[in-house]
Amino acid sequence: MAIVFLLFAFSLISYFDRTIMSIAGPQLMRDFGVSPTQMGAVYSAFILGYALTMIPGGHLSDRLGGRRTLGFMGIFSAVFTALTVAAGKPGLGVYIGVIPALFVIRLGLGVVTAPLYPACARMTANWIPAVYHARVQGFIIAGSSAGAAISPLLFTWMLLHFRWRISFLVAAGVTAALGGFWLRYARDYPPTVRPPVRSTTEAKQSSWTKVFADRNLMLLTFAYGALGYFQYIFFYWIYYYFGEVLQPR
Repeated sequence: MAIVFLLFAFSLISYFDRTIMSIAGPQLMRDFGVSPTQMGAVYSAFILGYALTMIPGGHLSDRLGGRRTLGFMGIFSAVFTALTVAAGKPGLGVYIGVIPALFVIRLGLGVVTAPLYPACARMTANWIPAVYHARVQGFIIAGSSAGAAISPLLFTWMLLHFRWRISFLVAAGVTAALGGFWLRYARDYPPTVRPPVRSTTEAKQSSWTKVFADRNLMLLTFAYGALGYFQYIFFYWIYYYFGEVLQPR
């Protein structure tokens, strides 16, 4: 189904965009005299924005629908990816410093990327029968691993041939094209399904206490947090470690 493959593509390109900073990081550090500690703050900015706005991103997806949420996410992710080229010198780095400029840009990328998986889940619920939800969500999440696996090979090649500024612009262009195509092609519901009518009175919401008291949810949260901790260390520092620490002197 085309909708599922497009959701997979969003997952792939999102992880591509979020990991290419770490691949270009050593070059940026040399170009602008940035220390590893300072670059660590830049890497963490994305995670901070992503974590703080994940729940609001889910609410946004419920209000706007998966189609508009993912379309806007793709377009604004492209904007912040492209803005990376303006963070150095010449650019914003001249006026506010390279690190503050990169921090704000990466923070913004994290914020606009946060609704990705809530919106994918919303589209899955609307389009896919419940019995297939797990396998479809697994396929979408596999896109993140594919993006993280492709980025070291493809983006390193791009850096060698086009340097880092043009490489970021190319990545932004592909992301924008995906977002634009999605807005043109996708719909929130299949043509044969009538969208549910929202009640004028708000449904009673489950309390946060009930949510946090759910043992299965808490165990899943702990497991995902443990995975994310090691995952992001690997994503953001493995290229620096192999390229700068282990390289022959």
